[in-house]
Amino acid sequence: MAVIALDIETIPTQDPAVKATMQKEVDDQIFNLSPPSSYSKPKQEEWLLDKQADLKASVEEKYRKLSFDATSNHIISFAISSDNGERKAFTVASLDAINEEQRIMREFFNYLTDFPRTAHEPLVFVGHNIVGFDLKIIQQRSMVLGIRPATCIPFNTKPWDFNPYDTMTQWDARGFVSLDKLCKAFGIEGKGDVDGSMVYDMFLGEKFQEIADYNLDDTDKALRVYQRMTFKTDNRQTTGE
Repeated sequence: MAVIALDIETIPTQDPAVKATMQKEVDDQIFNLSPPSSYSKPKQEEWLLDKQADLKASVEEKYRKLSFDATSNHIISFAISSDNGERKAFTVASLDAINEEQRIMREFFNYLTDFPRTAHEPLVFVGHNIVGFDLKIIQQRSMVLGIRPATCIPFNTKPWDFNPYDTMTQWDARGFVSLDKLCKAFGIEGKGDVDGSMVYDMFLGEKFQEIADYNLDDTDKALRVYQRMTFKTDNRQTTGE
């Protein structure tokens, strides 16, 4: 069998109408703010400023959380690391995420369809939270975009199945363990200074290669964790490699 570690990166929808609607809802709330009448005038002004600041901050926070919702996000990078040494990222190359998502999704599906393997050899997909997030989002976004997925992708499976092999739920069915924590437990170098919360800002800064590198690093780590969890390797001296 051929083993492929898979990871995706997502951002909130780039449809300006969505954020405008969210902003209007908050503006309406701000307009209708009414401080307690028992407060002194200075305290009422302080209360209003605090509430306004909280509501304005909530718009950006709420907007960024759309990156986890397939009805309101875009996939901006697919990355794979295979046990045959293959590493590849399909990452957007411009800020036009609406059209770029479709391009990289088609390229990714075509790549999987043509992935080198012997006849009837199954592709085993591996990842951290791959069932609860990556595969679910890929399937849902392909539906939204009307792009038929590669038939080798194992959608609609259980978290405890062995294809896909979800390192998060295979370690703990409650899904509480992070990839970084597993890496450290197995003596694998953990995540660096970049984390998933920074991806959208990297996108806005047009740091597309950095997004691809970060995405690939996660698949490398997931593959090595999988190999340790399934006793495909007994090398314990891996920190800092």
